[in-house]
Amino acid sequence: MTVSVAGRALQSASRPLHLAPLGVGMVVGGGLLAVGLAPLALLVGGLSMGASGALVAFDLLGGAQPPPPAPPPAMPDRSEVRSLTLRQALRRVDEAAAKVTGRLLGQDGVLGDSFLELIAAVKDLVAQAESLVERGDALHTYLKEHDPAELERDIQSRLVAARNVSDSAAAASFRTAAASKRRQLELWNELRGLHDRVSAELVAVEAALGELDARAVRLSLQDPTRAHESGQDASREIAAVRDRVQLLERAAAKTMNELGAFGGGGST
Repeated sequence: MTVSVAGRALQSASRPLHLAPLGVGMVVGGGLLAVGLAPLALLVGGLSMGASGALVAFDLLGGAQPPPPAPPPAMPDRSEVRSLTLRQALRRVDEAAAKVTGRLLGQDGVLGDSFLELIAAVKDLVAQAESLVERGDALHTYLKEHDPAELERDIQSRLVAARNVSDSAAAASFRTAAASKRRQLELWNELRGLHDRVSAELVAVEAALGELDARAVRLSLQDPTRAHESGQDASREIAAVRDRVQLLERAAAKTMNELGAFGGGGST
């Protein structure tokens, strides 16, 4: 967005560095007036206004142009995610992370340096969300490949077979097979719930990044010391979200490894 000359002048005049000469002039001029040196007070006031005006003019002539805004990070390709739900959720996380990161990178000087830790925390959170989606995608694949209704039919057919055979050993084998299929069905239901938790957690990650973006606006208006402290608090909160995502990712990995018992494949 292009800023008018008047707008640039107003922004420049409101900078603390450019207000300093006026402040000094007011203090010194007031002191001179108090001791009866009005002409000298007027001279000091004029010089302070001239110094402040010179600094503003220096800005307008290009001597201290603000740096151009940082380009937004490129959106990663998520086409490899097979689950449409997870792919869309991860893309929304990418967009939220890019928005807040771009805002933080747009700060310059001491204020920008104070946000480096927060930017790194956002990057770590996105990386952990990617790992969670990888597990969730494996869950999605398994759920699509196994029909719970078919598993239930297998259970019932084996129980019927156990009742219809006269050989006790054969009946026991059919009941064992039915029990195995029942455990597989129970695991399928558990995996479906876990997949839902993965989807919900990605929504929570997106929301946390959206909240952080709003906080970043407030941080940019604070003095550098206060902004640094607030940025550290935000970094710890984002790290807590990352840790929660990591716990869920590990739980998904553990559950997927259990599928090996049913020939469904595992995930390390």
